[in-house]
Amino acid sequence: MNHMALKKLYINLKASRYIAAVTILVFSLSGCQSLSGFFNTGPHSGKYKSALKEWTREGNVYSGFDLEANIFVTYLSKSFRASWVDEYTLINALSDAEKEKLLEDQMAAANEHHEFFGAAFIPEKDLNDLNERKASWKTFIKINDNEKVTPVEIRKINDEDASYQYFFPYITPWKTLYSVKFPVNYPGTDINIIDENTTNITLIITGPRGKVEMSWKLK
Repeated sequence: MNHMALKKLYINLKASRYIAAVTILVFSLSGCQSLSGFFNTGPHSGKYKSALKEWTREGNVYSGFDLEANIFVTYLSKSFRASWVDEYTLINALSDAEKEKLLEDQMAAANEHHEFFGAAFIPEKDLNDLNERKASWKTFIKINDNEKVTPVEIRKINDEDASYQYFFPYITPWKTLYSVKFPVNYPGTDINIIDENTTNITLIITGPRGKVEMSWKLK
């Protein structure tokens, strides 16, 4: 094999290795991190792990290879809240009366708002605020991929209570915690936005940098 042929072979091998490396990188970045990595480990009871996995979604926004946002969201449905009460009772050794009161409070909260708990990692500090009136990110939900509903409250959670990380193990020191609340009824009506005919809901967070869509099937 002459010098030119060897040089061409070397260039081709180098290019192949580069393409392979880029392919692996793109795959690792574009694929959502397995939820089981968070929810199949740790001290939680099996029932709570299952509930957390069922009601939690992850979304990522990339610009090329740059991560613009990584967001985990748990829909605090009545089913999830009931499992949370069981887990809270277990680790805090609540009495039957205390558990009953806690469950009543959680069901009352669910009847007042449709609430989502989220943890967001957004590297660009100026964009890491979902609750500002002029925030770059806009948040809303779609019901059955049709009706659009905007939140009544987006609240940044600054509480450093360690129990948050126990119940939501996707929390890290680099993520900002949020509570996002939506109305139970369409504004000005007594019509529920989620009822027995609702098949799915989709939480959408969108802005100039990209869009995250996270869906929950209800039936």
